[in-house]
Amino acid sequence: MIQPVSASTASLVLPPPGQSSVAEVAGAAGPIEVALSMPAEAPRGAMLVAHPHPLFGGTMDNKVVQTLARAAVRNGYVAVRFNFRGVGGSGGVHDDGRGETDDAVQLAEQLSALLPALPLVLAGFSFGGFVLLRAAARLPTADVLTVAPPLSKYVRLPPPPRPSGRWWVIHGTADEVVSFAETRAKLLDYTPAPKLIEVPDVGHFFHGQLARIHQVVDAFLAD
Repeated sequence: MIQPVSASTASLVLPPPGQSSVAEVAGAAGPIEVALSMPAEAPRGAMLVAHPHPLFGGTMDNKVVQTLARAAVRNGYVAVRFNFRGVGGSGGVHDDGRGETDDAVQLAEQLSALLPALPLVLAGFSFGGFVLLRAAARLPTADVLTVAPPLSKYVRLPPPPRPSGRWWVIHGTADEVVSFAETRAKLLDYTPAPKLIEVPDVGHFFHGQLARIHQVVDAFLAD
């Protein structure tokens, strides 16, 4: 059951077990629109999920983003998706990843405060992966799962530092947006390099292959 959009609140409010809600949380640039989904059982952890580049149509309703969130809930994790600045009900304007990182850190800290002592995972698709890698530098206990993260193309900021926690990367070898070869080469600059899951013959948006993402999330949360 999805609850309707509520009035803006100062921080995240989790819906009842087994339910989902959409709300607006007060942020530095105005409201941040969030979608929260709760597992039916007691949560095992929390996952914050970020969407692709907003200047190219990315929103929290992107199918890869929704797949990450559904897989998290299926594994007993609370899933929180959110719209970047200027998208949907979120205020502000696109900030090339700077303000978006601030918003992600704010939501992650609120999520951790609601679920203390439980694991926190940052999961981002494309530009959302880049943003959450930047956020991970300020969230040292978080693990990171990125899908086709652009580490140079489409971003104006330098590559983020390596997260201190676990970091897995899912990337289709036929990606027509973010080059698989370029990503693989960039990942070798990190020590230690993250775990790279190559998905043969799959493009950027994982058309017809979303089950592969489910499988990786299952393995990541069970690891």
